[in-house]
Amino acid sequence: MKPLGTPLPNDPHAVSVSMPLWQDVVDYEEANPRVINALQTGYPRFFYHPFVAALCKRCEEQFATEGETCLVFPLQTIAEQCAAYLLEKADVLCRLQELEGSDAVAVLFPSEAKKIAKEFWQHAGLILSSRQAEAILQSEKIVVDAAGAKQLIKQRIADIVGEGSDNVTLYPSGMGAIFSAYQAVCALQADAKTIQLGFPYVDTLKIQEKFGSGVHFLNYHHAEDLKAVEAIVKHEKIAGLFCEIPSNPLLNVIDLPALSSLLRRYGVPLIIDDTVGTAYNIDLLPYADIIVTSLTKFFSGTGDVLGGSLLLASNAPFHAELSAIIAQRYEDVLYSKDALILEQNSRNLAERIKQINVNAEGLCDYLSKHSAIERVYYPKYTQVQLYDLLKKKEGGYGGLFSFLLKDTSKAPIVYDHLAIEKGPSLGTNFTLACPYTLLAHYQELDFAKTAGVSPSLIRVSVGLEESSELIKRFKSALECIK
Repeated sequence: MKPLGTPLPNDPHAVSVSMPLWQDVVDYEEANPRVINALQTGYPRFFYHPFVAALCKRCEEQFATEGETCLVFPLQTIAEQCAAYLLEKADVLCRLQELEGSDAVAVLFPSEAKKIAKEFWQHAGLILSSRQAEAILQSEKIVVDAAGAKQLIKQRIADIVGEGSDNVTLYPSGMGAIFSAYQAVCALQADAKTIQLGFPYVDTLKIQEKFGSGVHFLNYHHAEDLKAVEAIVKHEKIAGLFCEIPSNPLLNVIDLPALSSLLRRYGVPLIIDDTVGTAYNIDLLPYADIIVTSLTKFFSGTGDVLGGSLLLASNAPFHAELSAIIAQRYEDVLYSKDALILEQNSRNLAERIKQINVNAEGLCDYLSKHSAIERVYYPKYTQVQLYDLLKKKEGGYGGLFSFLLKDTSKAPIVYDHLAIEKGPSLGTNFTLACPYTLLAHYQELDFAKTAGVSPSLIRVSVGLEESSELIKRFKSALECIK
């Protein structure tokens, strides 16, 4: 385990940060200086990367008037969207400042609107890359041609899913892809609400709550799911339904064939986030209109680069309309050096996912039988029949699971003694754990509880270590509460 605040992995562009103790996470959420001052980095949508922070500070010194601060975005149009968000949510006017020698644009706004500006940065996900910020700070003049790498990435995604690469678009983060999908379906059906089915990754729901006409949140209730969806789509125009398969962090799975059939009957696009399951393991193409993926996670594996993708299903009912909308609005914001890293990292994707599947299943089989554990949340043990409808012949149950102890008060002890890396994110080649509910929903724990997500939940993303070694480490941590 690395010390508090150090990058995971040990790289200037790491996307995770070490929080080895349960109390570290609590103190982080409480903004305790002990933790905040120790953080050398963090997940880049939640924590301004040091290169990004340094560039913003330099722009503030150069361009800001008294009482102003700034955020830097990779393109003028994204800066304009941030300015529009600040005007709508905080009633403040912004100034835009182009940065010489770069496409990046600084948004200058009153300092009291910092929190609202960060909302846009976090939720929309169209953020400035740490590598791009570094290049601007160093006045780097060399332009890297990444067109070939980007095409390889798109082709790699398309081949795994079984679609044409011309239906794939790339983004600077997975949330950027989700935000684009949201904008597209809302453009298709103006002034209509969306539906979020299942307890989602935090910002997926926030986008739907804060950027459009509102959202119906439906938690998983298995047999009642489709009835609840139909009750809405039967009487109300809906722009789209968003869900994750499997869901994060409870690894739930909906009856996707039935859901897709229902939505197509009522003319509602289906947007699925397959980040947790991965296209290597599950086939969503026959059912989805849009598949979004955080390439930051399993696709990359190394945890040193952000990226996202959006794939349009060519045989889906709304393909032509959505394709036209996205083509009209799309701007390539994936920074060239990030694309090169993503392409390189993903060359051995199939081999890595296959090994991670084996490792995770072996560990979950052990934990599911352990006397101290109440439940293991893993597709093999949740809705396995529904998952198996989607599982590819060569696929497995994925690398992410969560578990809950019978004595939930002992969760901090087990977490503290787990001899693995601990911090935000998932999909890394090294095993990574976090007290997910505290980290993602600390300000809305009651809401999480109503969705069946315990504050004592521990989420684990399994890496390439042998399952026998991981079992040994988990066994040792669990022995601390006997």
